[in-house]
Amino acid sequence: MPEGDTIHRAARALAAAVRGELVTAARFHPRTGIQAAVVTGRTVREVEPRGKHLLVWLGRDGREDVALHTHLRMSGSWHIYERGHAYEQGRAWSRPGPQATAVLETARWAAVCFNAPVCELLTAGQVARHPALAGLGPDLAATAPDVAEVRRRMDAQGSRPLLDVLLDQRVFAGVGNVYKSELCWLHRVHPLTPVGRLDGAVRDALIADAARLLSRNAAATSSARVTTTAGEPGRLYVYGRGGRSCRRCGTRILSALLGEPARRTAWCPRCQPAP
Repeated sequence: MPEGDTIHRAARALAAAVRGELVTAARFHPRTGIQAAVVTGRTVREVEPRGKHLLVWLGRDGREDVALHTHLRMSGSWHIYERGHAYEQGRAWSRPGPQATAVLETARWAAVCFNAPVCELLTAGQVARHPALAGLGPDLAATAPDVAEVRRRMDAQGSRPLLDVLLDQRVFAGVGNVYKSELCWLHRVHPLTPVGRLDGAVRDALIADAARLLSRNAAATSSARVTTTAGEPGRLYVYGRGGRSCRRCGTRILSALLGEPARRTAWCPRCQPAP
């Protein structure tokens, strides 16, 4: 599943191409139930990332703005194509046409969302009441996330295991499965440690590093996620490295399905002893 940094990069690329542009044509997969006529003729006001969600705000004078809301989950992605002969002849897309969930065309560009499990058109009021969007915690990849609110929400988790809290988008938005394992390793905490057992300094450090890594990768030009620091080998410390040596102590890294729901988790049994 794309994590918050991926969504921020997608939003930045989309905004650079189509923000302020008139949508001259639109197409949607029939399963979305979205009528192209509702979108065509609107202007792209803003492209807004919210954690792992992306909102393309569309406006037209005299009418209420609407948001095209997508959640990419494991399969979806946004692509941008410059319109021209290859595009018009159907040769520009990197994926088959039937996989297109949404297509927004402007005079020069086409923004195409492929294979998005969630694609819906919402009014501002519906966005405010949306069960997934309204309950999101602060977005740690944002420019100035509300860290105090994140800490308040984390403190309220009590005996919940840290790995579940890190993935709970209601506590803070944007962290996914890769960052979950990396953050636990960085702070020498076993992923199943109850949050209530962590002292305040560790909680603050986890939040700070989550924001730091998400922001760093969101600003990067490469899509390759990196948690290691300059001069260190590899891109990641433990995620995807089960069975290999810990970069800190040399112990064999363990990997298993943990949490609720169970997700692939990696940790060092020496650096991160079980609680």
